[in-house]
Amino acid sequence: ISGAPLYNLEGKLSGTMGIHVDITDRKKSEVELLNTQKRLDRYKQGLASINEIGSNQSLSLLDQLEAGLNIAANFLGLPIGIVSEIEGEKYTIKEFHLDDDNGALTQGQEFTLQSTYCDLVYQQNHKIAISHFSKSDYKNHPCYELFQLESYIGTTYTVNGKLRGTINFSSPTPKEGKFDAYDLEFID
Repeated sequence: ISGAPLYNLEGKLSGTMGIHVDITDRKKSEVELLNTQKRLDRYKQGLASINEIGSNQSLSLLDQLEAGLNIAANFLGLPIGIVSEIEGEKYTIKEFHLDDDNGALTQGQEFTLQSTYCDLVYQQNHKIAISHFSKSDYKNHPCYELFQLESYIGTTYTVNGKLRGTINFSSPTPKEGKFDAYDLEFID
C-alpha cells in the first residue's frame, strides 16, 4: 500500500491517491523458498553425517550400519529402521533401529515377505513412500492389518549385482506431510 496527497490548482489538499498491490502470492513463495532451503540444509547435514560414518575406519561395518540407520530414521522422522535380507518368501531382519527399543524386533527375526510392506518394494524393485497407509490404495495390505504401521518408505539394495533385500523406515503414526524428493533421495 502506498499513498500520496492530491492538490487542486490553488495548491490546496483535495484528496488522496492510493495504490494497493496484493503481495499474498509473493509472501507464500518466500515462505515456500525458506522451507525448501531449510529442507535442503537438513538434507546436506544428513548426508555429511552419513559420509562421516562411512569414512570412519575406526567403526566396524556393523557400527556404521547402526549409526546410519539412526541418522536416516531421525532425518525421516520415523522411529523404525530396518535392513532386511530376502530369500524367496523369507524376510529376515539383519539390522534395525528403534527409537523406543521395547524388544519388538530382534536381529534374525523372520517374517513372510507378503506380511511386510517390503513385499511391494521388492516386487516392483523401486522405492515406495506412503505417508498414511490407512488412506492409501494399500490399506488392505497384510502388513497394515498385522502391525498397523501408518507410514513407510523403503528401497531395495543389491550385493554383487543381485537383489538382496530392503532398507526401510516406518512408523505407527502417519507422517506429517508427504515424503518429498529429499526423503526419497536420502534412502538411496
